[in-house]
Amino acid sequence: KDVNNQRKLFDKIAEKFKVKGPKDWSNVSFRHVVNEGGGSVLQQYPSMFSALQTIYPEYEWDIDETRLQVPRNYWKDVNNQRKLFDKIAEKFKVKGPKDWSNVSFRHVVNEGGGSVLQQYPSMFSALQTIYPEYEWDIDETRLQVPRNYWKDVNNQR
Repeated sequence: KDVNNQRKLFDKIAEKFKVKGPKDWSNVSFRHVVNEGGGSVLQQYPSMFSALQTIYPEYEWDIDETRLQVPRNYWKDVNNQRKLFDKIAEKFKVKGPKDWSNVSFRHVVNEGGGSVLQQYPSMFSALQTIYPEYEWDIDETRLQVPRNYWKDVNNQR
C-alpha cells in the first residue's frame, strides 16, 4: 500500500477527467477508476471517498461537495453527523436550540441528512445526541417528540 504510487495513478486519472480539486472528483465514478487500472487501489479502502482522503491529505474533503459514496457506517459517527448538522445550521441561520424550529425534517433530508435521521426516532432525538451541550426543551423547539415520549411520566405535566 504505497500511497505515492497510488497518488501517481490518481494524478493520471485526475488529469484524464480534468479534476482540479476535490469537487471535481464528483465527475469520476468508481467504474472510471477501475477502468483506469485503479481497482486494486480501491480494494484497499472502504470507499472511494476514503481512498481520496488518504491519497490527497492536503485537501479539505467534504462528502457533500464531492457527492461520493460515504464509507460504510460513516453516518453512525456522531462527529460526521455534527459536521452535516453544523452546515445545515449555517444555511438556515440556526444559532441555538430554539432556531431549529425553523428547520423541518424535510429540510434536513434535502440537505443530505436522511441517513442520519433514520438512526433516531425523531429529529428532536437526533439534535439531543448531536448537540449534547444544549438544554433541549421540546416545547421551545416545537419539533416532533420521540416515539413514546409521553409514556414517560417524567415528560408528563
